[in-house]
Amino acid sequence: MMDCKTFASLLDVSQEALQPEQKRGMEEHARECEECAARLTLQADCAAMDAREELPDEFTMGWRMKIRREEAMEQKRLRMQGFKKILATAAAVVFVIGGAAVSGMNGWGLPEAAKPNTAIRYTSDTAARSAQTYGFSANSAAGADGAVMLKSVSTSDTVSENAVQTPKIIRTIDYTIKTKAFDADYEKILEMTRQFGGYVESLNASGDVMNGDLRYAYFTLRIPSDKLDDFIGSAKTVGAATAYSEYTQDVSDNYYDIETRLATQEAKMQRLNELLLMATDMEDLIVIENAISETQYQIDRYMGQLKGYDSRITNSYVNVTLRELSDDAVLELPETTLGQRIVNAVKTSVKGMGEFISDAAVFLMAALPWCAALCVIVIVVKVIRRKTKKK
Repeated sequence: MMDCKTFASLLDVSQEALQPEQKRGMEEHARECEECAARLTLQADCAAMDAREELPDEFTMGWRMKIRREEAMEQKRLRMQGFKKILATAAAVVFVIGGAAVSGMNGWGLPEAAKPNTAIRYTSDTAARSAQTYGFSANSAAGADGAVMLKSVSTSDTVSENAVQTPKIIRTIDYTIKTKAFDADYEKILEMTRQFGGYVESLNASGDVMNGDLRYAYFTLRIPSDKLDDFIGSAKTVGAATAYSEYTQDVSDNYYDIETRLATQEAKMQRLNELLLMATDMEDLIVIENAISETQYQIDRYMGQLKGYDSRITNSYVNVTLRELSDDAVLELPETTLGQRIVNAVKTSVKGMGEFISDAAVFLMAALPWCAALCVIVIVVKVIRRKTKKK
């Protein structure tokens, strides 16, 4: 049996296009439903009127113009839909690229010490635990056996766990110079070292001019770190620099860990000296003196490590190789071939793509909760609007 919805949809179909079965179904349904029967009668009356009367030209022209306007509006709507899709795609691309850039610049997901342009903050759990150590307390009041008791000593006054620390960076530079004026460039290197406040840690020269041998000189220079860049800029004007490399080592974590351990041992030493003055029993004296000896060893060891770091941080290593060229040798810098340039460009591009993908993945994962919340809000708004329209 046909329902009202199917009946209404068939009313919009011309009588010539209806199948016999559909016509019979509509007639049977009209006999059962008064509302649908009225619709069918109205349609028949309108068809009869249309067959008897001729429509004026103005009416025909009017609805034709209306159809054309509706077609033009539909085409405009379709074009706007395409433009909106392109705009949405572009916005998504800009969103991902911008988010990846922000993620990379701010170092999302990286440890605090590894983030770019961020001061190193020393918050080691090991240092926090080592801020608590043990001293000795002679219990003379108990007096029975004169036993030495362990007592927790806090060094919170000497160690600041969350203080912002200065980065400790060790820089080492190696470069090679080729020259025809060996003696002059040799003296220039020594003069520049003195000029920038550095010194020669070691020097090894070889080659005999009398026998016609080409000479070599290997310098190990110590240059103040705050003047290192200026020194390198001047040194590159000597001869022809044919090789250059720079190594940077961040030792901040180790440095401040040792510094914290040293402060802990010094606090322990102070406590031990106080206990040594209080002790009266020979056994207590022996235990305390052994603890003092061990603590002093630790203090000396940590101080030596810090001095070694300070020396390498304050005065950077610069290893210079000076090579003499014969008079007929061509003094020129190595040229990069087209193939090498292409290979280097591809490597740089692949590296950049990998970094971008990593930064984009981190950003998308970080933005996922916000996107999910936004989607929920949009769905709720759409549901409310639909319910409002229905009412």
